[in-house]
Amino acid sequence: MSPHDVRLVRIAVATAAFATLAYELSLTRIFSVLFRSPFVFLILSIAVCGLGLGAVLAAILDSRGDADRTDPARYLGWPLLAFGLLLPVPLVLLLTVAQGLVADARGALVAVLTAAPYLAAGLFMSRAFRRHALDAGRLYFFDLCGAGLAALASVPILTRVGGLAMPLLLGALVLLVALPLLRGRRVAQAVAAAALVACVAATMAQVRSGWLSLPAVT
Repeated sequence: MSPHDVRLVRIAVATAAFATLAYELSLTRIFSVLFRSPFVFLILSIAVCGLGLGAVLAAILDSRGDADRTDPARYLGWPLLAFGLLLPVPLVLLLTVAQGLVADARGALVAVLTAAPYLAAGLFMSRAFRRHALDAGRLYFFDLCGAGLAALASVPILTRVGGLAMPLLLGALVLLVALPLLRGRRVAQAVAAAALVACVAATMAQVRSGWLSLPAVT
């Protein structure tokens, strides 16, 4: 890969690390309203296991030869695209068509649903470090920078946009970074661009009118 492409991967790793931690913090805020405190951290612990499962999936796919490391758009771009697409999905489903999972306190199903973005993130991060093993030190630096920035910025962002808008905003951010990694894949880029516009519009609508709302807790 060219130096430009390597820089793109570093930025993508930092963005994925930022989005992963910020997503967890937004879920913590939301679930603390919907579930009892010990239950919240159990759900989150199961969900974050998705990161490890994503790494396992990457190892399985690579060992079977199902992934072409010479094609960065497919090897890295598609998992990052999946991460961006999946970030808003669990929360939107839980607050719309799947409200029964919250009402019935089905924590296991909620955890599985919220683990989906982590699975894609784990797949991307594992592949990024595998494909750029010689650059692992710098990648890890960008990983830590992204997570550190999320630790500092998440609370102010949550205060400004609210917990319900955060996954939508994070989805837009990841999709924006995924676009250049998908170079040469017009359909994938079109999907990413359309989803990016949708996430931005949904974020603005949530901040202005609150089209998503938490169910009443009894």
